Amino acid sequence: MRNLIFILVLMFSAVSVDAQINTKVKRDFTVKVNEVNDQFKCISGDIVTIHAFKNKNDKYFFTISTKDFATIISFSDIPFETDEKMLKKLPNALSSKSESFVKTKNEEILAGKKKQRKQEALDGKIKYIVPSDLMFIRGEGASGSLSKNDTVYILGYNKFEGAHQFALYSDNASGIFEAFVSDDFIKDNIDTKYLPPLTDTDVKIILNQKAIAVKQKIEIQKAQYKQKALEGNIKAVVAKRFYYDDTNPSLFFLGDTVSVLGYSFKDDKHYYALSSIKECGIFNGSSPIFAFQNSTKVTTYLLPPVDSPEVSEALEKEKIKQRKKRDKMNLYLIQYYKKESPIIIENITWSSDYVGGLKVNIKLVNCSQQTIKYITFNGFFENAVGDKCRNEIGGGTTWTAKGIGPVGPAPLSLDNFNEKLRGCHATFDFDDPTFYSKVAESFVLSSVTIQYMNGASVKISGENLESHIK
Repeated sequence: MRNLIFILVLMFSAVSVDAQINTKVKRDFTVKVNEVNDQFKCISGDIVTIHAFKNKNDKYFFTISTKDFATIISFSDIPFETDEKMLKKLPNALSSKSESFVKTKNEEILAGKKKQRKQEALDGKIKYIVPSDLMFIRGEGASGSLSKNDTVYILGYNKFEGAHQFALYSDNASGIFEAFVSDDFIKDNIDTKYLPPLTDTDVKIILNQKAIAVKQKIEIQKAQYKQKALEGNIKAVVAKRFYYDDTNPSLFFLGDTVSVLGYSFKDDKHYYALSSIKECGIFNGSSPIFAFQNSTKVTTYLLPPVDSPEVSEALEKEKIKQRKKRDKMNLYLIQYYKKESPIIIENITWSSDYVGGLKVNIKLVNCSQQTIKYITFNGFFENAVGDKCRNEIGGGTTWTAKGIGPVGPAPLSLDNFNEKLRGCHATFDFDDPTFYSKVAESFVLSSVTIQYMNGASVKISGENLESHIK
């Protein structure tokens, strides 16, 4: 008899522990559960399982679960399609057993979701399209690089010191990459929940497998890119100054197109082997991201180091090639200047000060073989309807100014070409006004009289002058 009673007690206890009610939700509510703070919304008509219940201080407590979560939740009424009489048959929702059940159930659900998410990641089902060339930065040991519109496959995730770290691979990259973006961006654009950590063994195995394939591909790309670079076919547009050393700037200007033959990063400095018609050599500058306007077209990790023998040889070849280009251009200039003798007016600009004083700037080239001693310019200003303006001082219509040389002769050969080229160019700034008019709208140069050092002079006017204004 005693044994029978003991068995009945055990049976009753088992019924109490396993008792539960499957019921529909009458009105919407939201719950927030588990270590990743998942939020779930129960909508009217959803089925939930009620495992325990307690009515205390006019408040209803429920231990409920679905396939996605388990929780203890309280309401001022009963939001389920079941009555209190049935609920009272359930265990106490405020007991330690109920709390233990919720914790264990959520751990099981979370483990299941992480397992499923991990398998999806390992199967290459978690894809992401890179939105920017600069979003992902290679971490230590990573291979390749990522560019805008690349498709990447995400294997794992970790957040460390503000940086979002991803284990990922693509056709051109593999390894740990960092993305310095906001938490909201990650939340809205990349679903990192339940992803395995970067230390996961299976993640490491796949990364290693992918790294082998990527490295093989990179070696092929590197050989091809290297050959292209050494031949001077990797073009970049200068965005920041380059220097011979820490203080002396190169001759490259912003917007210049250069060939990039090599790259090295050492002693916290970026070094580039660069070539253009201006000069060839090794220079230091900003990081690749900022050094060039088209930085995404210059893949520096595929370039040979600047101190390699092959780069030195390529630079020597570039110097010869660029010298030939310069000589060709210079020979053309020599012939061009001969044809355009005696001068070329390269540019004429003018401006007015606050009292109507008119200033004129004239740039020219002496295309003759004589040194210019003086050069006199005559012209006039026109108003908006094309009539000549009168000088408010004196009433005349002619503007006259005299420039003082010397302006050297144009080069005749390649010997000392650059020095002679600089010497035959001149800029005359007539910024001390002698002509005043507040209605001037345009300026016309009407004649130029050139006086040479040998006493000879020549006057150019009319259509002849117009042909020399370029």
